[in-house]
Amino acid sequence: MLLYHGTSELHLEKILKKGITPRSHRKDRIGNWKHTITSNSKAVYLTNAYGVFYAQSALNKKERLVVIEINSDLLLPWKFTPDEDCLEQTSRKQSIVEDNNGSVCTSEMTMKQRTRWFRKRLLQFRHHWEDSVKLLGNCCYHDVVPISSFTRYALLPFNSAISFACDPCMTLLNYHIMGAYYRELTKHVFGDSLDMSAHWQMDYISKLPRDDIEIRTITS
Repeated sequence: MLLYHGTSELHLEKILKKGITPRSHRKDRIGNWKHTITSNSKAVYLTNAYGVFYAQSALNKKERLVVIEINSDLLLPWKFTPDEDCLEQTSRKQSIVEDNNGSVCTSEMTMKQRTRWFRKRLLQFRHHWEDSVKLLGNCCYHDVVPISSFTRYALLPFNSAISFACDPCMTLLNYHIMGAYYRELTKHVFGDSLDMSAHWQMDYISKLPRDDIEIRTITS
């Protein structure tokens, strides 16, 4: 499975030396999504669809966006977990009991409370990581993503037409409806062949200019 990580060009030099590190491994420890729940500091978020959007979210100035392509077969499978948002959204009408100490996540808890509950216990749900990709387009990797797993990366100007074509809502329903659009948009970023039957907006995607995108292949 090919997965993607979006970031800013400001971080690219360190990434190409040390890999993609969880926020807890870094000195800055700055996370995204402060308006809701800050991203998990102990994991790297990977996606099969939203690499461009996550790169946009990492920008500080007008630097280029970076989308890194990763071969998941070259990572350790037991270090993958679902995205906590997927667990929270798929279980809203259920009460989940933790095996270890009987802690319960109930449907009466708020979204933030439930998300935090799952985040503390993500490794217990590791066997659902591929379901998380299938249902929400995202998963987590609980370690450094090494350079040896990288295949290619794309560099996009901050004002690339493609960057304006990616503003998703991270929900199960939106991914069900629009997931193919974002997956094909990612393929277009890298100049790969598109499945013109994948989504009703494929004609729009295929016409987005990509002359200003630079693709670099990782060589071992």
